[in-house]
Amino acid sequence: MPKKEITIEDLAKMVKTGFDETQKDIGSMRNEMKDVRNGMKDVRNEMKNGFKRVNARLDIIEGDIRDFVSRDEYEDLLSRIKLVEKTLGLKI
Repeated sequence: MPKKEITIEDLAKMVKTGFDETQKDIGSMRNEMKDVRNGMKDVRNEMKNGFKRVNARLDIIEGDIRDFVSRDEYEDLLSRIKLVEKTLGLKI
């Protein structure tokens, strides 16, 4: 079977087809990138809202903790109570 000779027109069609396919691929990639970008915006907003809730809860916890006695103060008070009990002759 003899080989068909490729004409300039055939070559031009092949090049055009290649460019058309490349353009479609690039357009598809642009759309995918837009979807990814929008998805990232959604994730970012969810994270911001989540951190706001966490920070609000931490503010409440910090307020509650301020009302507690520190460990050092507790140990100091405990030793004083033991001294008072010993001095008064109390045994618990």
